[in-house]
Amino acid sequence: MSTQGLTGGTGAIDRIRPSLGILDPMSTLGRTSFVFDRKFVELLAAEGVPMAVASGSSPAAIEAILTGTGLAAHLTTVVSADEVAHGKPAPDVFLEAARRLGADPADCVVLEDAAPGAAAAHAAGMRCVAIPYVAAQADDPAFATAGLLLRGGQGEFTAQATYDWLARSA
Repeated sequence: MSTQGLTGGTGAIDRIRPSLGILDPMSTLGRTSFVFDRKFVELLAAEGVPMAVASGSSPAAIEAILTGTGLAAHLTTVVSADEVAHGKPAPDVFLEAARRLGADPADCVVLEDAAPGAAAAHAAGMRCVAIPYVAAQADDPAFATAGLLLRGGQGEFTAQATYDWLARSA
């Protein structure tokens, strides 16, 4: 994977390292197109970016997806909505993931494919990359708060472009 434009004198990588990737494996990672998310997770892991999973799914479902996708080694901090007082669109699951990683919510970035999750990211004070699972739902007002909205959903997502956005917005 090329790092052209990422490691130049701009310090982009240094700006990304403190950021936190929070993913919902039952959203984009749990679907057949998870390969795009795999590349993104691997790119962030290679740069030492701390990551967590924050999901409305049960711990057992999260574990099954992480094991099945081969991402369990990269995503060892996991928070299920079963472990917090309120599920999405409340920010609890994202805030707990940030707490467990010792990260400031303002330094966190959420990948989310559902409007309630985008609303939860916004309520948590986190940046959001919205990748609507159903592209027709991209006009949902909750997605309007996303820092990066991929209106075409997974078909528009690329690991490198999302990483570049993260570097520029850090």
